[in-house]
This record gives sequence, structure tokens and C-alpha cells, in this order.
Amino acid sequence: MRTVRVSRYEEGAVREDTDVVAEEFQVSVLSNGRELFSEVMTPGEVKEFVYGRLFCVGLIGEKGDVTDLRVEELPEGIRVNVVFEGSIPGNGPLHLENDDTEGKAVARIGSEALAGLWNDVEARSDLHRKTGAFHSGLMFDMRGECLFHSNDIGRHNAADKVIGKLLLAGGRTDDKVLYVTSRINSSMVRKCIRGRIPVLVGRGAVTDRALEMARSAGLGLIGFYRDGRFNVYNGSEAIDLTGP
Repeated sequence: MRTVRVSRYEEGAVREDTDVVAEEFQVSVLSNGRELFSEVMTPGEVKEFVYGRLFCVGLIGEKGDVTDLRVEELPEGIRVNVVFEGSIPGNGPLHLENDDTEGKAVARIGSEALAGLWNDVEARSDLHRKTGAFHSGLMFDMRGECLFHSNDIGRHNAADKVIGKLLLAGGRTDDKVLYVTSRINSSMVRKCIRGRIPVLVGRGAVTDRALEMARSAGLGLIGFYRDGRFNVYNGSEAIDLTGP
């Protein structure tokens, strides 16, 4: 974060003050000279971000599928060079927005455990309260215990970082809950389906395409989660509202 000078206007008066703004940089991920993807993100947890993104787009299935990963700081940003255990298809930049939603992950979490996620969400929202610029991603187990969390200016980046942390720790994804401080659209649902995460919870609204995809894959989908209150849009396979 950076502290900057600002002029504040309020009730007809102007005063000089300071404000805190989020920092960002460009990260480019390459393999054998081929660009896999490029993203603007918050400094920090670059390795975790790359592992999480590679996992969620289906390029790796476990951390061992990457044999080498090197982070290089350049004047224009960060360059990450990745070496895979096997080869990757194609010749150009990856197109990451297809509708591949194969595979269903099934696990169940109770209503009391779900309602209890809020304390951890609030405790890890300091950066957003200071700047208004950050999204958070939190990974919970089915008992409602927070295992990992990350912050980033991008909601997908925050999710990728926390997924990468779980992957690097050797954890499994098919018995976890991902919470994001954002709306839930089809691309976020796709991330969970590809990542075999059975329950996705968001602070904001759910789109129709997200709901269709969640129903097709059996993904537990929860929106408008605030202060322990939430709407369950899909979840008979993954959420037990009658259990603890």
C-alpha cells in the first residue's frame, strides 16, 4: 500500500489530507517462451497465485506437475517462467474462457458451520477497510475452520492465491469451501468446478449463468453471505441446512 496526498471535499469545504491506495503490478507467466497468461495483481504471493491459476485452468493437477518455477523482477513488472512435468498443447496464448465443466465434487457442510464463516471473513478484511480496493479469498474446511486466506485487487487473483496455498501445502480441494468477497459469475463457478471445490460462497449476487453451471456440476452455491446470513442457490449435494 502507498500513502498519497489528496484534497478532500466535504459539505462545501476542501481540506488537504492523506489516503492509502493499493499497489499493483503486471505479472506474465511463460513456459518455454510461450505466454500462458498475464494479469494485473497485488504484489506478494506470486508463486501461490501462479500455482492456483495453473490448477484452476487445468494445466496442472497437483504441485508436482511443475518441476521448476522462477520469478524474475523486471522494470515493467514480474515475469514467471514455469517448467512442466509434461508438455502443454497449442502454440499461442491460452484461451481460458471455455465452458469445460466436466467433473463433480461432492462434500457436505452444515448450516451452523456456514454461518460461522463470517467471523473469519471480517477478521481478514482490514486491507479492504483501509483502501476499499481489495478482495479476499478464504479457504475453509467442512467444519468451518479457515485454513488459508489471501487478498488482492482482483477477485479471481485472490481466489487463485488461496487455492495455490492449499495446493502447495499438499491439501485436497474436494472437501473444501471457497469464500470470495465479490459477486459470483460463471467464471468464478468455472474456477471451482475445474478446481474440484464443492462449495462456493460469495458476498455478492449470483448470475443466472453461474447458477446454471453450478446446477449442472452439483456445486454448492451461496450468495449474499453477510453476517452469517446467506442465500443457498444450489446445494443439495454439498450443503446440509439441517445439520450443524
